[in-house]
Amino acid sequence: MNSITKSKSFIYEHPVKIKLEQVKLFLAKHFGAKVTKVEEVGRGMWSKAFFFRRADKDYVIRFGKENESYKKDQIATKYFSEKLPVPTVTEIGTDLEYYFAISERFDGTMISELSQNEMEKMIPAIMDMLNALRQADISMTKGYGSWNKKEIGKCPSWRDFLLSIGTDDPTSRINGWRASLESSSQGISSFNKILEKLKTSTEKSYEGRHLIHTDLVFSNVLSTDNKISAVIDWGNAIYGDFLYDLATFTFLTPWVVSIQKVDWVARAKQYFKEKGIEIPNFEERLHACELHIGLAGMAENAYLKNWKELEITTKRTMDVAGFS
Repeated sequence: MNSITKSKSFIYEHPVKIKLEQVKLFLAKHFGAKVTKVEEVGRGMWSKAFFFRRADKDYVIRFGKENESYKKDQIATKYFSEKLPVPTVTEIGTDLEYYFAISERFDGTMISELSQNEMEKMIPAIMDMLNALRQADISMTKGYGSWNKKEIGKCPSWRDFLLSIGTDDPTSRINGWRASLESSSQGISSFNKILEKLKTSTEKSYEGRHLIHTDLVFSNVLSTDNKISAVIDWGNAIYGDFLYDLATFTFLTPWVVSIQKVDWVARAKQYFKEKGIEIPNFEERLHACELHIGLAGMAENAYLKNWKELEITTKRTMDVAGFS
């Protein structure tokens, strides 16, 4: 799920080994001599991204070992709106021993890099974005949790999805996390204790279904002039309780300076009240989402063997669970 892997000392062996020169040669072959300004711009946990210009338009090309995420990016474009700008995916294919996806490039500053004063000015736009996600029409989809290119979620209920975090899914790209956690100095006991708390917190589970991005805070929301300019990277998108996206802001505050002075709960309650939207069991639902986010971060860091961040994430999740 969300990548809470921010320790500067952590060295991660990236799964994509493509070099800039390879990408230049590929684009020249794929499009001809019209491609210019090719540059590497960053990498997610599972892919590498490069900018390029073609026919006076700017694009992004990403390379990765699987294309499910790129298919979800492509599907997400149908939810495009002024409040939820999703870049168009123009092509998905295979080359250089990887899958690739080409998308429109949208300019902007990642909201995680804004100053606290800039973030304060962005709050109305962020709330509008969260509401646009809540309102997205997913009536033709099915299920809860992570969904595939057929727009079918893996789980029959929201509670099933939340509690599935305790299962080391053999089809997951972080399969093996449980054994890694068990053998670590951290051990599995804290994880299991928090999971039990999640079980009791979801006995009266919310059963609404909404589109959820799950990874808005760190690098996937771009802003320009106090507006959202792009919402990118839908690979971790799920169906379920729309408060999950709000919970990423409340849970991840220790990691992101720009969001630390905002009372996200109060601002969200005020926003939805002004919209005339009632949210029953707000605190309980938000708390369950926060616990899941923390457990997902623990699992991912155990898989990556990022022991420092595992320790930090475990402490944060234990605090949120009320075990501090």
